[in-house]
Amino acid sequence: MAAGWFSGVGALALYAFTAPRTVGSGDAAEFQVLSATGGIAHAGYPALVLLLRLFHLLPIGSAALRANLLSCVAGAVAVGLVACVATRWSGRAWAGIASALALALSRVMWSESTIAGVHAFTLALDASLFVLLGLALGFAPLTYLVLADRPGRPMNYLEDTLDLSSGQYLPAGTPPMSHLQRVEWLLSAKQYLVNSPYRPFQESPRRLFYLACDLIMNSLLPLGLLGGLAGIWIACRQRRWEGWLLAAWMAGVLTLLLYGASFEMTPIFFLPGLWALALGLGLALNAASDRARWVPAVALVLLALAPIVRLLAPAPAFARGIAGRALLLWPAGEGPFAREQDWASYGREVMANLPPRSMVLVCWKEAGALRYFQYAEPLRGDVEFLYTCRNAVRVGHARERGRAEGRPVFATYEPAPSAAPGAARVQSVRPPGLWSLRPLPDVAPGIRR
Repeated sequence: MAAGWFSGVGALALYAFTAPRTVGSGDAAEFQVLSATGGIAHAGYPALVLLLRLFHLLPIGSAALRANLLSCVAGAVAVGLVACVATRWSGRAWAGIASALALALSRVMWSESTIAGVHAFTLALDASLFVLLGLALGFAPLTYLVLADRPGRPMNYLEDTLDLSSGQYLPAGTPPMSHLQRVEWLLSAKQYLVNSPYRPFQESPRRLFYLACDLIMNSLLPLGLLGGLAGIWIACRQRRWEGWLLAAWMAGVLTLLLYGASFEMTPIFFLPGLWALALGLGLALNAASDRARWVPAVALVLLALAPIVRLLAPAPAFARGIAGRALLLWPAGEGPFAREQDWASYGREVMANLPPRSMVLVCWKEAGALRYFQYAEPLRGDVEFLYTCRNAVRVGHARERGRAEGRPVFATYEPAPSAAPGAARVQSVRPPGLWSLRPLPDVAPGIRR
């Protein structure tokens, strides 16, 4: 237990120190807003939303930081549990700490444990279930999805996507209308697997190669990956139940990943497999220490230094192809050291440029950041953000509604001329920009009011 507490507290300190303090974009921003409003996330996650609401009550930092802290705690729980299990299996605390170190400093684990989101949280549940502690939550939070699905509720992903003007995800453009049908649509991933260019098990070799490149170059690096695989193989060869359990866990993770993960999400969806490989690494190092006493000291030093060297190494100019894409993920591509756009400044600037009672058509990346300043740290309560993202039908409906209600209509993307003829860019707003689709007669693009 001491190794678990030591590893978990250390991981929590690292994640909390490197977690962003301001609003992000895309999924992270969505969960940051949900912490303030409650509601329905893009694939449900009711237990996560309810816990985000609790973390929002903490008397520290910004709303964005408080939401991020839930992922920090979840990541620390997963790290602490891997240390506990590895220590129990090997009988050596240093093996547990080595497993925890490899997991905590991996690219995907570090990144997902510092931003508001579901992946660190679900890994903590997976790890808890692995040690028979994670059944307490059950299915009770699923009722929250039905209760939160009502018209006019802020941050309802179902309302964002399942209106009668949208055919983006559904055949014939007709959404299921009962509450249970809507929740079933959300939880079954039909939005991604029906009428989508992605198909289950599509391009499996290509995605596995991308995953392997990320594991070798970023997440576990060669020592962690080879050690993890060797530990599972050694345990299976010795007919130990731990090895068969980890092998079955890995097989299940890879099957689900190839079934439901898009190409870019492959390394993130492999997080439970990363956890299993960290346990395998502990088994391998324990076996190696029986032959050489210097193994523990060398392994701990290498596991601590390798990620630091990787972080300091500049991105090579020759990065090309799938391997190059994986190489560029870390440190500047994703995670706490990524040089992402300042979404807080962007959101405040957009709010300052919008006329009263504006309607703004948004895409997913900027939607959460703008709604953050509508609900979480409210700057403007009179504006409305509609998720349309280049859907010509929905753009047309929004423009007609703006005309009927006498409201100016803007978009955070350049709309197609057929959907919004005469759209003009508001030049004073930084990328991704702001376009005026239907300005009021006395409001000119680029002029603050």
